[in-house]
Amino acid sequence: MVAWDYMQRIGFGNQPYLVYKHEDANHPHIHIVTTTIRPDGSPINLHNIGKQLSEPARKAIEMEFDLIPAESMKNSKTLPIDSNAGTKQRISTIVREVVNSYHFSSLDELNYILKQYNITADPGRPDSRIRNNHGLIYSDIDKHGTRTGVAIKASSIYDRPTLKTLEKKFFKEKDKKHLYTSHSIKTINSFLSTKKTISLSEMQEWFEKKRIDIDFIRNTNGGIEDLLIVDNVKKVVLSGKEINITVNQVIAKLHAIADIEQTKTKSSINGNKEQQGNTQAATSPSVLELLNKLLASDYDPTAQLPEFIKKKRKKKRKKP
Repeated sequence: MVAWDYMQRIGFGNQPYLVYKHEDANHPHIHIVTTTIRPDGSPINLHNIGKQLSEPARKAIEMEFDLIPAESMKNSKTLPIDSNAGTKQRISTIVREVVNSYHFSSLDELNYILKQYNITADPGRPDSRIRNNHGLIYSDIDKHGTRTGVAIKASSIYDRPTLKTLEKKFFKEKDKKHLYTSHSIKTINSFLSTKKTISLSEMQEWFEKKRIDIDFIRNTNGGIEDLLIVDNVKKVVLSGKEINITVNQVIAKLHAIADIEQTKTKSSINGNKEQQGNTQAATSPSVLELLNKLLASDYDPTAQLPEFIKKKRKKKRKKP
C-alpha cells in the first residue's frame, strides 16, 4: 500500500514496478524498481522530481502511515549487523526508534511505550553498579511484566540510551509535550461524548483502534490517581492532568456498565431462586432423607441404611 501510494504521487502509477522489502538493516524499508519509459515509448521527465514530487510524497506518506520521519535518521550512522542477530538486534532497533521518535519525560513514561513491545528499561537495583553509573539494561518481559531472556546493556546499543543520556531528553521534552496533545484530547473527548457505556477491556479496544494505549496510573495502595495515555499517532506519553481530563470523567463511563452488570447478576440470582426451588422439589425424597441422615449428629455410620438394602432375588428351583 505504501509503495502504491508513493508511485501514484510521483506520477509512476501506471508504470510496472517491483517492490522489495529490506529487513536485514537497522530500519526496515522497501526498494522500488521501475522504468522511466512509458508503454508508448515516451520518456518520463525526471528533472527535479526528487524535490518537487518525491520529497513531498515521502513526507505525506510518513504522516499518513505514521512512519519514522527520514529526517530523524539523517544523522544516524548505519548500525553494524550483529552476526548473532536476534534478541539484541530486535531490542536495540525498537529502543532506538522509540527514543528517537517518541516524546516522554521520565523513565516510567519510556517504559509505558516499551511495554507495548514487551520490553522494559531497568535502572538496576539500589546501590548496584548500573544504578550508581546511571546506566540501564533493556530486556524482554512477559505479560505479567516479569523480565525474561538476556538483558542488553544500554551502553552496548548504538546512541547509548543510558539513563544519564535519557535524562537530558527528559528535561527537553517536559516543556514540549503540550505541542502533541491534540489527537489525544480529540479522541478522549469523542469517547466521553458517546452515550454507550462499556467495560474496561472494551474501552481499551476502542482506543486501540485509534492507536492510543490508555490505562490508569495507580498509587502504592492500588488506588487510581491519574490517566495514562500513550498516543502512537503523535508519539507522545501523556497523563490526564496534562490534557485537563480527569480520571472520574473516564471512570464514569465504566461505572455505569458495572452497575448494569451488577444489577443483571442480582436479577439472575433472584430469578434462579425459583428455579433452584423447583429443582429441589423435583429431587428424589429418598436422596434428601439419605442426606439428612448423613448430616445428623446421632447418625451411626455402621448402621445399614434401608435405602441401600438390596432386595434378595428368589432363586428358581430346578425341576427334577
